[in-house]
Amino acid sequence: MTGDDHYAIISADCHGGGSHEMYRSYLEERYLDDFDAWRVGVSQPGPADVEAMPVLGLERTMWGSDYPHNEGTGPYTREHLRQLFSNWDPGDLQQVLAGTAAKLYHFDLDALRPHVDEHGPTVAEIARPLTELPEKPNEALLKGVRRAS
Repeated sequence: MTGDDHYAIISADCHGGGSHEMYRSYLEERYLDDFDAWRVGVSQPGPADVEAMPVLGLERTMWGSDYPHNEGTGPYTREHLRQLFSNWDPGDLQQVLAGTAAKLYHFDLDALRPHVDEHGPTVAEIARPLTELPEKPNEALLKGVRRAS
């Protein structure tokens, strides 16, 4: 983690439809090696996506909110994170929420720290499991509900 008790979050939304090569063509040459090493981005992940993240490699995985789309996590992003990641190690979760994206996009997380401290969810907040859905849950929260088997 980059500092205190707040998570930095860089939403790395990955909209389908484009090929890896198409996205690659937009980048400056100095970023191509990092981009080629990255392979997984998930907007508003469900339980199966979260379970796959450690298998695929946390250093190659980015979380996304899909903001501002209706199927995204807003206005319940914090609840979404609590629903799916409350039992995660804070360092592993920080990697998925911001570390991989910061490396790929060359963001300085230390420079973002004042904004993170003011707006980011706390580690303690996300560690508290979501025990009930809000009155009108969005698609992301409904997707996160584990079905009884």
